[in-house]
Amino acid sequence: MASERIRRAIQRWRDAKIPVVVSMGPVAASGGYWVSTPAQRIFAEPATLTGSIGVFGFMPSFEKTLADFGVTSDGVRTTPLAGQPDLLGGLTPEVEAILQGSVEGIYGRFVGLVGQSRGKSAQEVDSIAQGRVWPGAEGQRIGLVDQMGGLDDALAHAAKLAGVGNGKWYAEYLMEPADPFTSLLESLMPASREQAGAYDVPGLLAARQRMQMVQAVSGLESVLGAQGIQAYCLSCGAAPGTAASRSRRAGTRP
Repeated sequence: MASERIRRAIQRWRDAKIPVVVSMGPVAASGGYWVSTPAQRIFAEPATLTGSIGVFGFMPSFEKTLADFGVTSDGVRTTPLAGQPDLLGGLTPEVEAILQGSVEGIYGRFVGLVGQSRGKSAQEVDSIAQGRVWPGAEGQRIGLVDQMGGLDDALAHAAKLAGVGNGKWYAEYLMEPADPFTSLLESLMPASREQAGAYDVPGLLAARQRMQMVQAVSGLESVLGAQGIQAYCLSCGAAPGTAASRSRRAGTRP
């Protein structure tokens, strides 16, 4: 999502008829190449790592590990998405299909952007994509890079495209200094930043999975940290160790 937002911002400059030239540093792969697609010309060093046109996603579950210890899970679902993602029981086929479709959809978008930028068909891009990384010289050979050169070469070419190559020009580096107040607010709200990044299905499911893991660890710590006989109300809806569960536990008989 961050790469796509940067790409759109660069594309707005292209749409305004402003020349755009990309200079790649030591690494400009995956999201780095994604943001390069609006460029009129791409410069790279011979050892620049680029490409990595691919998408993957993963989500851990522990049903096979638990099965080795004789632990299984069961339940009743009202829909194929109920209770998903399930850390202990695994993902349903429907959820797996949704995740796979999301990955393939983003990959198709990536391939399409590269094809449009480099004048290649989807099949041609796919033959050099699939997550493979190329050094800059190889990237030029297969058409992902236009020219070998560094930042100075890219700046000179941009000046030429702008019609000021023979005149006096200078580079202006646009950087916004960090706002101390904004930085303070962001440091106080880490959860908000994390949720803000979950724009796709895998991200949303991963966030829910992390919540499940935190709840499970909290419950385990409560059980292992107590001494003597314990009795828990499984239908009370409060996690073991919380004030609500302790108050109910006091009046619950095993």
